[in-house]
Amino acid sequence: MGKKRFGISIDSKISAELNNIASSLNINRSKIVEMALQNYITEYKHLLSRHSCRGIIIIKNVNNISFDKILENYRNIIVNYIHSHMEDECVCIMFVSGDSEHINNLNKHLITCGCLTRYIPTHQNQSST
Repeated sequence: MGKKRFGISIDSKISAELNNIASSLNINRSKIVEMALQNYITEYKHLLSRHSCRGIIIIKNVNNISFDKILENYRNIIVNYIHSHMEDECVCIMFVSGDSEHINNLNKHLITCGCLTRYIPTHQNQSST
């Protein structure tokens, strides 16, 4: 599989940070952008079609909301849940498995509550590849 060249425009601050990271890691900017895009595609590919899905939702609970009601509403897809405090920050990790639409709804619900989230699928969606 070959490489495809294309141009992008990014904020100058992001460009400077990209240059610093490339220099620190001793790799070129193209490789960093390629790695970042691959991560982005892997994380969000599950949105393309409804399917059975498993993954991890990492949550920074910036508003210190109670998760009891959320856990109850989504108990059919939450396999396990870890709640931890690191200094003054509340961080949670949810292991989820089930219908991708339900997992996306859980993620949206958390974001609506003011949480910062990141969903990481732990499998490849075979129907979208």
